[in-house]
Amino acid sequence: MNIHAINFISPIIVVELCHQDGRKYERISLPGVVGGRLTIYHHSNIPFWGTAEQARERLINPSDAVQDTTNYLESDAKTMCPGVRVESGPMSRHGKYGTATMASSAGVLLRSVDDGPRLTVSNHAFLGTDEVYHPSPQAAGLCIGQITERFEHLDIALVELSPSSSFTNSEYFQAQTPTRLLRSNQVSENVWCSLDGMTTGLAFMRVVGVRMRDAQRLPGVAIPCTDFMVENILEFIAPAGGRIRDGVCGAPIVVDDGQDGGVVGFFQLEAQDSDWALSPCLDDLLDRGWVLD
Repeated sequence: MNIHAINFISPIIVVELCHQDGRKYERISLPGVVGGRLTIYHHSNIPFWGTAEQARERLINPSDAVQDTTNYLESDAKTMCPGVRVESGPMSRHGKYGTATMASSAGVLLRSVDDGPRLTVSNHAFLGTDEVYHPSPQAAGLCIGQITERFEHLDIALVELSPSSSFTNSEYFQAQTPTRLLRSNQVSENVWCSLDGMTTGLAFMRVVGVRMRDAQRLPGVAIPCTDFMVENILEFIAPAGGRIRDGVCGAPIVVDDGQDGGVVGFFQLEAQDSDWALSPCLDDLLDRGWVLD
């Protein structure tokens, strides 16, 4: 049996089997119960999370036309915070964005013993550049910092902000304020979380399970356990019965139960209109010495 990933979704286990290795599995040839839990298997060229359907049809379909393009450095607060809009390029002189420009939501400010403060952003939104921008009517745009390090397997990039770019973790719009990063073994099943992205506003998620899949560890980090990467499986509940929209990627997912404030991970958009999301756990960041600033 060649395993690609294991999903622990209480009360069952879903095992994703590698499809391109040429193996075939006869019916009832694999154990149906593992560790006392009902176990099912997915063996297909279509990814398991690509086949997961919505639990129910949405009654309200929010418009995609409204996004938060505020320059928060010029607002009364004079500072940015988690969930503000960050971009991979400036606006054109006509007030439009280039076709190659991507926009996403800012994460949190981190620090380590060796490096100064760094802002987390979604790595895939900045593949063609190390420059990070914030909305501005200036012709040249407003570059707020430079990417100094990338964690590709976590889809996280770290940004060194310019001296004039202020950022605080003490406010997160209507979502729970982040207070610390959580390891995978610190995240409880069925815990409620909140996030606030620049295309969704306030939204809630529930941790419903854990997924383990094969992944390469970061160079220089010795972890005496497994070659699998751990991801949280979350059920997404959008505001007012809405849906997930592009641009929320990178927003921190913060434990809301009991106003805990622990950061479970950063949002990744798996599939449009899906009720499910996968978010890599933050153990590798913590092992590198990064903590909330």
